[in-house]
Amino acid sequence: MEKSIIIILDNLWSILDLEIVGIPFGNEHNGCKLLMTSRDQEVLLQMDVPKDFTFKVQLMSENETWRMFQFMAGDVVKDSNFKDLPFKVARKCAEMDRATNFALELSYYFLESDEMRDLFFLFALLLGQNIEYFLKVAMGLDILKHINAMDDARNRLYTIIKSLEAKCLLLEVKTDGNIQMHDIVRDFAILVARRDKHVLLREQSDKEWSDKDFFDRCTQIFLYRCDMHKLPQTNDSPNIKLFSLLNRNSSLEIPDTFFVGMKSLRVLDLTHLNLLSLPTSFRFLTELQTLCLDVCILENTDAIEDLQNLKILRLYKSSMIKLPREVGRLTQLRMLDLSHSGIEVVPPNIISSLTKLEELYIGNTSINWQDVNLTVQNENASIAELQKLPKLTALELQIREAWMLPRDLQLMFEKLERYKIAIGDVWYWSDIKNGALKTLMLKLGINIHLEHGIKALIKGVENLYLDDVDGIQNVLPRLNREGFTLLKHLHVQNNTYLNHIVDNKERNQIHASFPILETLVLLNLRNLEHICHGQPSVASFGSLSVIKVKNCVQLKYLFSFTMVKGLSHLCKIEVCECNSLKEIVFRENNSSANNDITDEKIEFLQLRSLTLEHLETLDNFASDYLTHHRSKEKYQGLEPCAYTTPFFNNAQIN
Repeated sequence: MEKSIIIILDNLWSILDLEIVGIPFGNEHNGCKLLMTSRDQEVLLQMDVPKDFTFKVQLMSENETWRMFQFMAGDVVKDSNFKDLPFKVARKCAEMDRATNFALELSYYFLESDEMRDLFFLFALLLGQNIEYFLKVAMGLDILKHINAMDDARNRLYTIIKSLEAKCLLLEVKTDGNIQMHDIVRDFAILVARRDKHVLLREQSDKEWSDKDFFDRCTQIFLYRCDMHKLPQTNDSPNIKLFSLLNRNSSLEIPDTFFVGMKSLRVLDLTHLNLLSLPTSFRFLTELQTLCLDVCILENTDAIEDLQNLKILRLYKSSMIKLPREVGRLTQLRMLDLSHSGIEVVPPNIISSLTKLEELYIGNTSINWQDVNLTVQNENASIAELQKLPKLTALELQIREAWMLPRDLQLMFEKLERYKIAIGDVWYWSDIKNGALKTLMLKLGINIHLEHGIKALIKGVENLYLDDVDGIQNVLPRLNREGFTLLKHLHVQNNTYLNHIVDNKERNQIHASFPILETLVLLNLRNLEHICHGQPSVASFGSLSVIKVKNCVQLKYLFSFTMVKGLSHLCKIEVCECNSLKEIVFRENNSSANNDITDEKIEFLQLRSLTLEHLETLDNFASDYLTHHRSKEKYQGLEPCAYTTPFFNNAQIN
């Protein structure tokens, strides 16, 4: 009979049927408010709680903890006799107690599957690594059951990470993709991994190896940032599946016989070592699925050809000039990662022999690919070998010159689901932002007109960089008549032919040109006259949030009044060194010029940053708007920031 009631359901572990327990919901009792807590966000979402109505109770920061401690302890914390003791006590209060440990153990045992539990341990033991690294390890250990394709495994891994985040066992993954975990959760995970999984984690230097009985049971060994000077001659670990060594001492030598007793090993990670020769005991690793040799100096790698079941090989940032021919005998490989390595020579017929390869990463390398027009074969392979990889779906590739591309790569490019491809000598791999997207960076010569399968990539591109695309007067329709429906980021630079980004007058039709474009960057376009020539559709730039324009000396205005009405998400404008620019917003003659403009306001409600710099000819921010409201002469000679503030009250104006 109460008009206002709050009901608190604390610590829900599974879905609760509110009707069965007699709690009103919907419109039954509008005065009833319901507060539910759970360690698992998915429980609340499955009870139809809107996601916007859920929030995490975050851990207190160190400053918040200290303020609370001061409040509870009183003035005693200010007693100089104690010096820094109160602060040490406050920090001590954050350590794991029995109740915390019990709660975490419940969360761990309530995980839905063994694969979630196994990954939870890996995230704790290899903390700080990124998602792509964990994919390689998880595939090697066969954690992700009943999944064959690499991309399917990646999607499953993302799903598990999100689930562990929702259960508060992982911190939210940031844009760099690195996995992070709270110290208390990690301490618990390591404790259980050592107890139940017989895991050896060593983060200190030169401890004695454990006894033989332990190694008989041991399943995983992690030697993390140790300063070891030697390894034992052998290490009998018949049940070991994973061995990871990240050593501070790059001169550490691995005895030839070290891996003899590890015949069940499936994942081997050796980082930051000077390997003059791979141990001959590699031939015993017949079950090895994943091999990572990151940041290593590699010379004699003959022993690698014995790893006939290897599926994933990663030589990230390793120093070698020539890709070993032995790699071509690893015919079960599904992923090959040579990115950021010193490789310059890839002998012919190595890559084409890896017919099961699904993912190939050779970005940020200086490989001298063979000219496809040469009839005499040199020491390097041709990019045409990629056509012989029927299962290839992910590719990272850097090519210095467009002529290195054969003309008939369209079918191969059409199959790619993920790619980062940079063509031309102006791009640095570090320039590539938004790295998870389909990215294409082009510098094409005057005789290259969307050949070489490039058109197939352009249709599905999400992140497009264009430099010196000779002979192209506009991006659309010349590069893609149908519009860039998937493009999120466009960067165009160093072009003397380009007149427009979009030429709707040439297209003779109005479609959404860039419906989901978020970022537009235009640099050094000497003849650019308009961003959009002709009337754009309302949705053409409807998602645009950032625009940067620099040294476009023929550009007289940035937006037309028609175009600006659709820019509801714009939060950053940056215009520099455009010495013909008169206005930012220009009112066209055909855009209802006789109407009272007070009914058509120019508003940038989301704008947070406005930079107008070195614009010698700028007269107004927007034509007509000022003349209808105040005498234009009143504003002659004023700096732009003096009269633009009514348009964007929240912007930081530079």
